[in-house]
Parts: sequence; C-alpha cells; structure tokens
Amino acid sequence: MDERSITRLLRGLEAGEPAVEEQLFAMVYSELRSIARHGLAGERGERDSGELVHGAYERLAGKAFKNRRHLFFAYARAMRQILVERARRERALKRGGGRPLVSLDEATDRTTLLRNGLDAVDLDGVLDRLSEVAPREAEVVVLRCLGGLSDSVIAEVLGVDPRTVRRDWMNARERLKDWLSEEDAH
Repeated sequence: MDERSITRLLRGLEAGEPAVEEQLFAMVYSELRSIARHGLAGERGERDSGELVHGAYERLAGKAFKNRRHLFFAYARAMRQILVERARRERALKRGGGRPLVSLDEATDRTTLLRNGLDAVDLDGVLDRLSEVAPREAEVVVLRCLGGLSDSVIAEVLGVDPRTVRRDWMNARERLKDWLSEEDAH
C-alpha cells in the first residue's frame, strides 16, 4: 500500500474533492478487512468482515482524517462500536427472548413481571443485592411488585410515611435499572 497515495487522497478528501472518498476506501479496503477479521476473531457464529468494514464506512462517510493513522484508528473504533452494539443486541435477545422487558413502573405483581420478560431469577438476584445495600427499599419493591400493594398500604406495613415509600421506590428503581444495565453490558 502506497502511503503517499493515501496521504494525497486524505488531503483531497479534506479539500472536498469529488470521488476521493471512494478511491480512498478502495485503496485501504483490504487492510480494513484485515482489521475486521482481527476484530471478529473469537466471535461466535459466522460474521462477514466485509459487512463490518462497510458498516464502518457508512458511519464514517463524509468525515475527514488527519493522516493514515487517524483513518485506521477511526475505522477500528467504528468497527468495535458495531461489534459492541451487536453483542448487546444478542445479549438482550438471549436475556429476554426478544420480548420487551417490563419497566419497573409497570410492575405491579409477579404475573406481570413474568409475563413481560423480567424473569424470577433476574428479579431475585437484584432484590438480594438491593437487600444488602438498602433493606427498606428492597421491602418496598417486594411489597409493590410482588405483593401488589399501594404506597399507602406499604407505608402502613413498614411503619413509615407514604412519601418515604415513594422516595424508596424511586431510589430502588434507579439502583435496579443501573444494575440491570450493568448486567446487560457484561
């Protein structure tokens, strides 16, 4: 690969010369495929490195690059982002089987939770974690989600003000959303 030609094309791209972007892409395509194959190493299932390169090209279309290194770094980063997005989608499908997960706002009883895809194992795990960090918040979640109780009844059961129950509910929801997001990211 002729670095001077790449540099010339990068300057032309920066100057807005027509058709330079396609020429540059054609010139670096095989090297980008090599980067893509490396990025795909160890991936489960068949992935096409060409598809990954073209996806990165679509994201970077119209962008200018300072130099060859910047060009390849930008493509590698774009390909990595595509791979991460794919993995997150696949994980979400595995986790919820393609069904929408119930929001904690919608959760009023165990049947609703299970019907909408947040399974009992997930809920149990995060509730155990919540119990260790904020026991009363965990009790509010259990009473509200699994018991179907209103804030006023929960307040009576726990011997606190209904505003405290609402605050605990809001705090618990935020913690649970964060934890479930962390699990999805891993």
